[in-house]
Amino acid sequence: MQRLQRLSVIAVLSGACGILLAILPDHWIETTFGVEPDGGGGLLELFLIFVPAVLCVALVIFCLCLFTSYAASRQPGHPLTARRR
Repeated sequence: MQRLQRLSVIAVLSGACGILLAILPDHWIETTFGVEPDGGGGLLELFLIFVPAVLCVALVIFCLCLFTSYAASRQPGHPLTARRR
């Protein structure tokens, strides 16, 4: 259950990071640091938005699978419950 809680916290943090980066202006890296790592095209900014968003979605799906298997294993007569005894 602690693993599920930790993964849920990471999913929420990565989702919040993606949302916060999406709120920033289009060329915030160029304005903040004075460099153009992607030639001013904005691909780096999009990459920094989509990576946390994809990580968040993947972790949410994984957490749902973990929770489902955990809840199923708590049912009486389930094979995982019988093994623990």
